[in-house]
Parts: sequence; structure tokens; C-alpha cells
Amino acid sequence: MKMCLLPAHSAVKKLTYFALKAAIFPAVCCMEVGGAEYEGEPVSMGPFTNDLCKVTWDSLKPSTPNGQLPLCTLEDGTVIPESSAIMRACAAQTKMLGDGKDYVLSEMLMGMTGDLVKDTFGSGKVPSAFTLDSFKSAEAVKEFNDETKPKAIERVGKYEKYLTGDKFTTSGITVSSVMCILKPPCPIFLGSQQRGATYRRCRAPTG
Repeated sequence: MKMCLLPAHSAVKKLTYFALKAAIFPAVCCMEVGGAEYEGEPVSMGPFTNDLCKVTWDSLKPSTPNGQLPLCTLEDGTVIPESSAIMRACAAQTKMLGDGKDYVLSEMLMGMTGDLVKDTFGSGKVPSAFTLDSFKSAEAVKEFNDETKPKAIERVGKYEKYLTGDKFTTSGITVSSVMCILKPPCPIFLGSQQRGATYRRCRAPTG
């Protein structure tokens, strides 16, 4: 069974996201690795604009469907929110959804990654650009080291038997993206051969 690719009128034309690219990162990777042509629109989280971010979130938010980012704009002008839907659309467009068993395993890994994100970024208990102020307290640092980090490492360990190194489907890119973001606070995430190979493939040049 081959996965249905997006028809031309439904192709992703533009991706709109906060400049940090957190939730949109897997979709951007799909488009870049797949060599797709698209427009990227970074949005400033603050009241300022610059050469990179030409629009602020405060000015854009009232016109968004759900009052959130990221968004993708299709060729017919339809605007779609929700990072998971956007990522799958980009994967379909670049032939990275997988088919048959690969597709099923990819979706399973997507679910596992969703749980991992909830335990890390979703909880606000991992050091990031959004939570740095919280980690000024010794209590927050202790909770991260004693509870959040060990739990996340345990979850990542469950990927081992499913990762195939340089085989790229939606989940491979998503897992790599999460690892890339988690690497600074948790370098041990890349400590196995499988995880390291998947991460390196994500960082490699297109093709």
C-alpha cells in the first residue's frame, strides 16, 4: 500500500512559526530534506521586528484560526494549524510518510514522541529559551536532575529497537528533532549507536 501524496492544490506553500522553530522543526526538516519549495515565515515573540522576523505574534494572532502557531498555508490559500497535521502534510508532500509496516511503526514512534514531549517541554521542566527564568532556583534544577531527566532518558531508551539509523520517515525526523532540542540539557540522549546515527542523519546536508 502506497500512502496518498498531496495533490498540487493541497501542497504546503508556506510555514509560519515562532523563530525558535520548536514545534515546527520536524515539518521544516521534511521540507528541507525532501527538497520541497516553500516559504518560511518566522514570527517574533516580542514587540520587535528585524530582517528575519518581519511580523510580531501580537499583530498576527487575531488572524490565526486557533490563536496559536505553527501554521501552514496550502496552495489554495487554506490555513492549517496544529503541528502534527502540518508535519504529516509536509511528510506526505516529500514522500516521507512511509507505507505499509513502515507507516504503522512511524505512527507508533510519533505517539511515543508525543509522550516524551509531554514529559519534557510540555511540562516546562526542561531548560529552554522559554523556561530559563524557572531554572534560576535550586529546587527546579534538582527536580530536573532527579526526576524529569531520568524519566525522559527512560522513555528515549524505548526507541532503540525501532530506530533504523538513516532511514527517513516522519517519525525518524521527529525523533531526531526532539533529540536535537534535548541534547543541550541531556547529552546522554545520543549515547547509543542507533540514536546517534539517526541524529547525525538529521543534521546531514540534503540528499
